[in-house]
Amino acid sequence: MRFLFALTLLLLFSCSEDSSVDENPKDSGDEKTMTEAKNDWSYRAVQIEDKGWGYQLFEGARMQIDQRNIPAINGLHYFESEEQAELAAALALEKIEQGFFPPTVSPLELDSIGAINLDSINLVNDELMKVN
Repeated sequence: MRFLFALTLLLLFSCSEDSSVDENPKDSGDEKTMTEAKNDWSYRAVQIEDKGWGYQLFEGARMQIDQRNIPAINGLHYFESEEQAELAAALALEKIEQGFFPPTVSPLELDSIGAINLDSINLVNDELMKVN
């Protein structure tokens, strides 16, 4: 009987889930507070080494999206400022609240909210194409 009780306890505790999540990226130089949305989603702007800014989207405590460069733009372009990354993250959260997952954003949407300057990105891409 004791053996059965001990076996039951062993099985019960071995099935528990470890819910700890490491939310701190190893290469982000700047820890920022998260901004929460209505439905338990939040975002955090993160600095990507010395390249620029990106953002992370969280559902509760779990990171769902780690967006380290500007979405919808060819190449590795980064947001120039923390504020631009936060504008893009807020737009992505709006899309999630509307039922779109993964949230997709267009370059024109990002330009219209001031998260990017599409003309300057196109200019950089044109210059890169001339070199190649």
